[in-house]
Amino acid sequence: MNSTNGHAPALPGIAPDVAHERGYVRIQSERQLSAYTQSLTLKQQQIPGLLIPVYQLGNPTPYEHVLRPDKPRIDDYTGKPIKYEWPARVPLVLDVLPCYREALHDPTIPIWITEGAKKADALASAFGSSLVPMNINGVWAWKHPHKDGSSHPLDDFDQVAWNGRQVVLAFDNDVTRNPKVQQALRALTKHLKGRGALVRVLVLPDDGEKLGVDDALAGGMTADDLRSLVRDDLPQPAVEPQPRRYLTEDEIDTLRPPTWLIKGVIAAGEVTLISGPGDAGKTFLACDMMKRVAQHYPVMYAALEDAPGIRIRKRAWEMFHQMPKNGNFLMWTQALDLFDAASVDSFIAEVQSLGLRMITIDTLSRGIGAADENSNTDMAVVMSHCERIAHETGAAVDVLHHNTKDGQAYRGASVLKNNTYGHIEISRNDDLVQFKIGRIKNTPEAAPRYFKLVTVPLPDIIDEDGNAVSSAVLLPADRVTTGDKITGTQLKMLVLLQLMTDTEGGARSSDLQKSLNLSGDNFYRPLRALRALGLIDKGDKLTDPHTITDTGRARLAVESTNPDDGASSASTGSSAPVFEVNARLNEMLLDPTSRVEILLNETSRSSDSSAADSPQPKDNPTESPTTGKQHPEALQGLSTKPYYSSTKAISSNGLLSTTTPLSLEGGSSSRNPEPISEGRAIDGYNHDLRRDAEVAKALTSGDVKAARKAANQIQGRKEQKAADHRIDEYIAAHKTEEQAA
Repeated sequence: MNSTNGHAPALPGIAPDVAHERGYVRIQSERQLSAYTQSLTLKQQQIPGLLIPVYQLGNPTPYEHVLRPDKPRIDDYTGKPIKYEWPARVPLVLDVLPCYREALHDPTIPIWITEGAKKADALASAFGSSLVPMNINGVWAWKHPHKDGSSHPLDDFDQVAWNGRQVVLAFDNDVTRNPKVQQALRALTKHLKGRGALVRVLVLPDDGEKLGVDDALAGGMTADDLRSLVRDDLPQPAVEPQPRRYLTEDEIDTLRPPTWLIKGVIAAGEVTLISGPGDAGKTFLACDMMKRVAQHYPVMYAALEDAPGIRIRKRAWEMFHQMPKNGNFLMWTQALDLFDAASVDSFIAEVQSLGLRMITIDTLSRGIGAADENSNTDMAVVMSHCERIAHETGAAVDVLHHNTKDGQAYRGASVLKNNTYGHIEISRNDDLVQFKIGRIKNTPEAAPRYFKLVTVPLPDIIDEDGNAVSSAVLLPADRVTTGDKITGTQLKMLVLLQLMTDTEGGARSSDLQKSLNLSGDNFYRPLRALRALGLIDKGDKLTDPHTITDTGRARLAVESTNPDDGASSASTGSSAPVFEVNARLNEMLLDPTSRVEILLNETSRSSDSSAADSPQPKDNPTESPTTGKQHPEALQGLSTKPYYSSTKAISSNGLLSTTTPLSLEGGSSSRNPEPISEGRAIDGYNHDLRRDAEVAKALTSGDVKAARKAANQIQGRKEQKAADHRIDEYIAAHKTEEQAA
């Protein structure tokens, strides 16, 4: 074996003459490195380190040099150390020491292929000229990647005599447990067999620690020991039986019907979307339902915005209904990224043992991280994570979401509604807040419910000026506004238009909106109603102002002499029915054999239940709709008139401002929550589909680390292999792009 290169440091398991043949060099400075290669980028020049020449098919002149840093940098995509720095923009080659160049053309001499120059040199030291050690610089480095994600074997394979040749693939010992390495080995085996080679596999001992041929030889193994470890194929791991993923017809007949947390409104353990315009009352609705459920079970309010406002609403509810806190109402105030699997995993791990029966996420826009609200792909991941939270905790998950600027529909992708169990729409028409069930699976359509605001002073909460703050609850509306009744907003609009008509000749829509602090339907609906009644008018031109008519002045004179006239209605409608929390939920979930009987009993009782079992709302709004008791403390200074009689309302932070919020009725007065001992098991097949979607999304955004994490959590072996292969192809394609750059 002839030496062709300079000084070589001593390396374990490598003979001095082989090290000299390779030409290893210790690099201590950039100047020294530049004397050997100019191809490493600044990021790759991790000095000090060992510089290793590479010889393409045994050519005596080094093809390039690879740097093995003493302190490797971390790969941005895999999160693992980069032990060897291959020069950027330099194509891969088959690396063979010059002394074996002629042997490449002799098919009677075996070739052992390994994944590093040091490993190949260790084989050369142990076997001498009895075989040809070949280095491919990585398990997939025998293929040249393309920008479109495809790849093909290196052209160097054409220069070697493979037909009839014995070839041993001498990979590290993790080949027996690493699916990605196994995939690369099988692909290389297939390629070499296609060229006529007789391919076998070296299977090194595996005790959990990484071991290569250089480590094995340095640890005392001989060439004969390695020959004895060569096998025709990899040992087949024990196949774990996969659980059956389908149901028989008899099993289908045992499936539970929907279980209600709030009967007819919120399904237990499922996801419900609650959407509506800003300041329509979504948060008041959520807080009301949470407090009612908290009388029986633990709940969690994920206040991703305005946590202090939730405190004010909660306290107003407790004072009005005379139900002090019982410790069941919990609040999450930390970040929660529903687009990130790791964030969702962390959230589930922390709350799973709390026995929650309801989780409210307020609002969706604050909890989607880098996801695109308008992307069905992104929001499908978000909603699948919400479903995971519901299924793995057993809690009903309510997601609060805003409508578009015109207030007509919820913002964003269609999957927000399609991928949920239920959808509740909240809207406001002047003094009335409408609660409408847009869709609940397996449930018939229900009539809308209406509510009005009642102010609740909070003497125990003081603002920065030393004044007691106020919040509100909403009670069922006794009458639905119909006919030609003048509402509070319409009355304010009419008064303002009379003033502006007399002083400025009228008012533009933008001026009215600004003066009344209204927008969208909250402005245009009362404006259209006034025009329909002939109380205001507008010219034919778009720029013509709105003006009050003589009829409007006459009507305003009548309203001004009877300020309570607006409290009466020309016709009546249905008031909101009671919202009833299912107090027997734990019993129903934990005893499936008696569940149908329980449901039948609940249904039969509901038609003739007593006032103690199912309290009904009173005509007197000063009584609690939950208990029917008088509230002397809460009623001091409390206004029960429809809110148009005041110039104030409740803003989104729970304090008095210019908006109209919402509440619900009903629920049981029981305050003894039962612990939950079982959760809902997640379905393995759906779990894998969600993880696979996370892999695809992570690769779309270039986050390989997140893709790896999602792939590692896929339960099915075939599905996990497919996901890993997709990630490997992405990395190979990306590295090719970097080289081309």
